[in-house]
Amino acid sequence: MMRTNPMVTVIIPVFNRPDELAALLVDIRQLHVDGLEIKVLVVDNSSTPPVIAHDGIRVIRLSSNTGGSGGFNAGLRAALAEDTDFLWLLDSDVGLYERSLVELVNHACSHPDLAGVGSVLVNPSNGKVYEAGGRIDRRWGHYLPVDPNSELDVPDYAAACSLLVRAEAVRSSGLMPQIFLNCDDILWCLALARVAGPIAIERESKVTHPPGLFPGRGRYYQARNGFGPIDALRLGWRVRFRRALLECGRTTGLALMGRRDLAELHICGLRDAARVMMTGQGDPPVPKHEIMPLDELGGDVAAVAGASDAVLIESSETVASPTRRALADALSRVSHNERCWHMPQSRPVGGLWRNAILAMIRVLSGVRPPYAVVIARDAPEVWAPARNTWYVAADGYWMHVSRRRDLIVGLRVFARALRHALRIAVRGPAIPPCEMIETETAPDMRAELER
Repeated sequence: MMRTNPMVTVIIPVFNRPDELAALLVDIRQLHVDGLEIKVLVVDNSSTPPVIAHDGIRVIRLSSNTGGSGGFNAGLRAALAEDTDFLWLLDSDVGLYERSLVELVNHACSHPDLAGVGSVLVNPSNGKVYEAGGRIDRRWGHYLPVDPNSELDVPDYAAACSLLVRAEAVRSSGLMPQIFLNCDDILWCLALARVAGPIAIERESKVTHPPGLFPGRGRYYQARNGFGPIDALRLGWRVRFRRALLECGRTTGLALMGRRDLAELHICGLRDAARVMMTGQGDPPVPKHEIMPLDELGGDVAAVAGASDAVLIESSETVASPTRRALADALSRVSHNERCWHMPQSRPVGGLWRNAILAMIRVLSGVRPPYAVVIARDAPEVWAPARNTWYVAADGYWMHVSRRRDLIVGLRVFARALRHALRIAVRGPAIPPCEMIETETAPDMRAELER
């Protein structure tokens, strides 16, 4: 039976993000917590320099970087070795509102059948809600955020960047699968729902979290781990194959964007998924493409495009402030005939394939504007939209001069990825396991560093 004042243990894994962690701890101290008892547990994933404990914050330092799933699991083991009612999982880069926690606890207490409750995610760049849980497409196997305006309050999963879970639910269903990054929270929510009860979303609990638009090395885990939820839901080989085809398409798109190094990450992820090597950190290659700092974008565009009257510069309110500033600077430096436009996006998978074909036709025909500045993302709309394209990401930009031979490279990487996709389709289901909680203190806890 739950106590009058529920105990909540906050678990925050962190790796080399001291400023974000400091800001989050300030937010935690400013929470509205009347009627709650709170403990804060930070799991240091072998950061450099180490995280220093202070103000009653407990720190567990791990000997190596175990990713999000390993960090959360170390915190879950430590928290469950003590007396607690709820476990609040937080990413180190979230921002909290005063009632972020209390709304989650109130929802959980009023719905005892739930295993956990997640927050809605707010884009810190524009203050708009962009995710209210997520769902898994039963035909294509990819996962998408639930529309914030939807009435669906019990999604397939809630993001672990802010997820409140009952301690008893974790004891009965186990820890997160050890897959390092990407999809660990999705698989865990499916396991919780199967054993302990569904996951819900509390729309009055909001946290800010930057949406991921253009990942780097994480693409390997996206490709490798994306088949676990398909197998957990027993959707079958056809859905596995369709999901793998989406990854194959991404390799072609990245080649057309001049990023064959990122295409290799998808191919390696598919290869390891076909081999059922889906746990741990793996051995993804390191991207080698040169990325230029954002503050040089405007000068670079002006130097190359000169007085051209056909520079297309994409505008968006969804990207982070540094990216918006770089786009605005580029717009201010080109000629008075420049155009600023919002590039249309197609969400349905059918629209993605259609736009992919149109992108390849653009490359073959050569009928394109000479210059474009676009926001880098995994969408066919930005596959070689101009002969000279600047791709702007959160950590910098690169320029690519598009040529017809890019299409040959894209088709070659597609063929390599397709070989692994076929093997994934026929290999049979493979679900990374959720480790069960031991009754006595886990051995990893004896090695913890507490300061």
